[in-house]
Amino acid sequence: MSNNEKNKELKAQLWGWILFVICGVLFTYSGVRAQDIVTIAASIIFLLACVVFMIPLVKAIMHRDQDD
Repeated sequence: MSNNEKNKELKAQLWGWILFVICGVLFTYSGVRAQDIVTIAASIIFLLACVVFMIPLVKAIMHRDQDD
């Protein structure tokens, strides 16, 4: 796989995680509106997990961009 293809793949993955984060924010908002503690807690945990998965992905993208 060429560097350009790998960069496109990494950026597509990042966009996927960004969409997951948006969903997590909306689920959290829904839980707050419904005053459902379990939904709020689960949504926050989901958001944190998304961030954890995004950290190495963002680092890889930044590293690849510096190499180009």
